[in-house]
Amino acid sequence: MAAERLDDPSLRKQLQYWTQKLQGHPTPVELPPIRPRGLRPSFRGESASRTLSRDLGDCLKELAQSETATLFMVLLAAFKALVYRYTEREI
Repeated sequence: MAAERLDDPSLRKQLQYWTQKLQGHPTPVELPPIRPRGLRPSFRGESASRTLSRDLGDCLKELAQSETATLFMVLLAAFKALVYRYTEREI
């Protein structure tokens, strides 16, 4: 069944469309794994949450305000810096 789907003309047309649309864009960033993958994929996602101290949150808000930015923009910049640190690639 999967092999038949790969030969489907509409799938081929979609693949051609997205290949053309994404041409010239950077390749995905490969982050180093936290732990080795298992032999079989589990397809079970995980989430992690962290609570920031009130003092840190206030400092981040002050930084955002002093830079005429939103808190989201400050956190996004920090995330991009962290990704660059691990991959040495800009995202």
